Amino acid sequence: MRLNVTLFLVFLFSLLEAQNYRNPIIPGFNPDPSICKAGNNYYLVTSSFEYFPGIPIYHSNDLVSWKMVGHVLNRESQINMEGYPASEGVYAPTIRYHDGTFYVVVSVLRRNPRRVKNILITADSLMSHWSDPVEITNSSLWGIDPSLFFDDDGKCYFTANRKHQVAQPYSSYREIVLQELDLRQMQLTGPTDIIGKAALVGGATAEGPHIYKKDGYYYLLISEGGTRTNHAVTISRSEKIRGPYEQCPYNPILTHRHLQETISLRNIGHADIIQTQNNEWWMVCLGVRFTNDWSLMGRETFLVPMIWPDNSFPIINPGNGLVQMEYPLPAIAKEADNLINTFFDDFSTSTLKPEWTFLRNNPRCYEFTDNRQLKIDLKKTTMADLSSPAFMGKRIENSDFETTIKLSFTATSESEEAGLVLLSNNENYFRFTLSKSNIQLIETINGRTIILAKELLEYDKYVYLKVLSKNSLMDFYYSKDGRDWHLIKKKVNTSCLRNYKYTGNFIGLYGTSDGEETTNHFFVDWFKYHQTIHEKCN
Repeated sequence: MRLNVTLFLVFLFSLLEAQNYRNPIIPGFNPDPSICKAGNNYYLVTSSFEYFPGIPIYHSNDLVSWKMVGHVLNRESQINMEGYPASEGVYAPTIRYHDGTFYVVVSVLRRNPRRVKNILITADSLMSHWSDPVEITNSSLWGIDPSLFFDDDGKCYFTANRKHQVAQPYSSYREIVLQELDLRQMQLTGPTDIIGKAALVGGATAEGPHIYKKDGYYYLLISEGGTRTNHAVTISRSEKIRGPYEQCPYNPILTHRHLQETISLRNIGHADIIQTQNNEWWMVCLGVRFTNDWSLMGRETFLVPMIWPDNSFPIINPGNGLVQMEYPLPAIAKEADNLINTFFDDFSTSTLKPEWTFLRNNPRCYEFTDNRQLKIDLKKTTMADLSSPAFMGKRIENSDFETTIKLSFTATSESEEAGLVLLSNNENYFRFTLSKSNIQLIETINGRTIILAKELLEYDKYVYLKVLSKNSLMDFYYSKDGRDWHLIKKKVNTSCLRNYKYTGNFIGLYGTSDGEETTNHFFVDWFKYHQTIHEKCN
């Protein structure tokens, strides 16, 4: 009888949990979300910065279960990021669907020398060929975070932020600017209007503008306060698209800034809004899950319920106002299947899964073998170079996870190595690799390299590598047979992965000859990543 009661309670708990979805809806490095609806399908894009392919595309039928289906910038003819430093490149895309066409507009930024261009890419279908980019702006008068709005009269408007043309009391002041976009000529036309600025006293860095039309009003949603702890979402409205816009009297409509470091979920901001076929309103936004005061994942995508009363401003997560880790499912969703994150690739197909990501450009160093392995050629380029190393990684989606690979490699010189890399940027990463008779764990932090562990290792053909992450500490293991595991280093402090830039962390495959010419390569049979703990976050 007691066993039956226990089983019933387990079943009941599972049923109740299945009626909720869990944030983030798109875990791992996925900042600056933008969302659109085409029929009953939802599509979402996020920033990609120096990684390639650029601008990942996610698809969902219910707003809570998302699958990566491709990338907007998937050819080097569209973008070449050779030499781009960390956290430069592709910033804050906006996706919109209008009259049978998908539009994505995005900034491409270099800091030294500073250059910002805003480009537009189109497609008739998310699974079809995306166009080559059309450059919309390349001027000091335009900044980043572009967006498009299609009005009822068929006109299209382009918005972005820029520096004010008159001196301001603080350097981070930005304003939101609007201009009509001629879609036939793909050129901006007509007058330029300043339609928005930060709403908060001393507000800085107005960015991420999106315009919506409801009940005869144009609503301008922006983010401000920078993308860290003071991030916030504010809104204003006008009866005319060119303004003037009145601020919502209870701005910000969403933020965690007032809680600062007292909450684990921080940096909430950069949002977009969608209405479902059931007339529910939802907001997607970025946020960061902190563990022990830092995050392995970086900025991720969250989903928050909202209501939008007639002729009024929206209210986000009524009765609470914060982004929570769990919510009841949207009316269009039957169940949530995003509670546990897993990824497995045995390279049994002839194409890479879309989750695999390169640095800057495709290194073109891999091929699929007849016996279902991935062959990766070593390159002279290293992780420290501002080029495209022989690296392919996937986003780290949890602070507690396990990754295992099975590989075969025989080094022919002391400069060659192959194995796993945990990557923050080109100055901060771990290399867990095989070299010529050794297995080694090497940390690079702020550009300085430290050997954490090194052991002699003789093996016949295969070696298995495992990384186990828990509570911001990592254990590193190897095995010759996949059953008997040897610990090479325990509870490694992962401070080199404390990413203070705009990206998150990756874990992936890597091989190099460290500047020397080589024809050597290594083989990977499979790669497995899975979340080890059902994470909680206050």
